[in-house]
Amino acid sequence: MTGKIGDIKAKCPSCGKTTFKAAAGNKPKADDRLTCAGCGRVFRYRDLAAQIGDEATKRAAKILGDMVKGLNRRK
Repeated sequence: MTGKIGDIKAKCPSCGKTTFKAAAGNKPKADDRLTCAGCGRVFRYRDLAAQIGDEATKRAAKILGDMVKGLNRRK
């Protein structure tokens, strides 16, 4: 499975892979453990979801910052 929302994918901090193995093929719950398909490191699903949320927040902050800079240039 690939942990992603939109075009943001969770990445293993050890090897950078974006594919994880979940137990029993069910949609993982927050405390379920996932294993990186690249290096075997184990993560909780909530940690990968938080990683995606952090990246989405960074992208939104950059977009808003760029918008404010553009507005300030018009003044």
